[in-house]
Amino acid sequence: MTFTDLTLSELERLVRAVQASRPADPDVVRAVVGRMAADPALRHGRITVESVLNMLDAWNGSTVPPETVQPVIAAVTPTVDTVDTYQPVRALLQTDLITPEEIMQVIGLPYTRQQMQALARSLPSAEILQWCTDRHYFLVAGPHVPLTASEVCDLFADIFEENTGARCNTLIPRQPPTVNLRWIAIGLRQRQLYQGKIYSLQQKLLHPEYEHTATLTEAAWGIALTKKIRGINIEGGFRTQTAAQGYTLAISLDSNLLKIVNTTADQRYPRIGLAVVVSRSE
Repeated sequence: MTFTDLTLSELERLVRAVQASRPADPDVVRAVVGRMAADPALRHGRITVESVLNMLDAWNGSTVPPETVQPVIAAVTPTVDTVDTYQPVRALLQTDLITPEEIMQVIGLPYTRQQMQALARSLPSAEILQWCTDRHYFLVAGPHVPLTASEVCDLFADIFEENTGARCNTLIPRQPPTVNLRWIAIGLRQRQLYQGKIYSLQQKLLHPEYEHTATLTEAAWGIALTKKIRGINIEGGFRTQTAAQGYTLAISLDSNLLKIVNTTADQRYPRIGLAVVVSRSE
């Protein structure tokens, strides 16, 4: 994480934690962000005592002892061992792993240090990771707060068809399922195994111990992240377990935009597979 990743309010709290002499002026904060963006150390993602001191120097020429800065750096920076935790997982999954740090950098979601540490401590077992590796599953971090399908569509409004979030609210009037702060292992490369089959037959192809059909929210989150961060476009579409008005909802790609479509359970769709996630215990 770099200072340029922080929101104005987060940067204000940072500055006030170091120097609480007066409220932060948003215009000054923006100027500080610009100053920090020019710092070579920060371009490599390093927050150092020197970098903070440079920021405070830009903050109206303030002078603060380095020992005062150290607790602030510890409060806003992910620990080194959190990042190191992903190295063996990255060796297995390579680019099929999407960490909260990547999501924060590309999407701008404000994970806290504690949330990132919680995710690093709750990675799937070695057995599940190997299962994901063998079947080319994506392993993606969930959002920092629970999100419904409509909220996921609104968050990724640039890659979903217009008004998709509002349509989700219409299709799912009851309390919808959410994605939250956990790992989601989602299979998007096995579409040919499931396509052209009725819904009940698709279900029979699931591994009884490891797999279940993704909810619309899980599918929307996983597909949107892989498209936004990895640039991967799905082909055809994916049914989900979420049903509305007698239909099973699916996510498909049309003119490079994702959209929600209705599918009939007893009908075969030659280009629509099944969104599958690895089972979890909650």
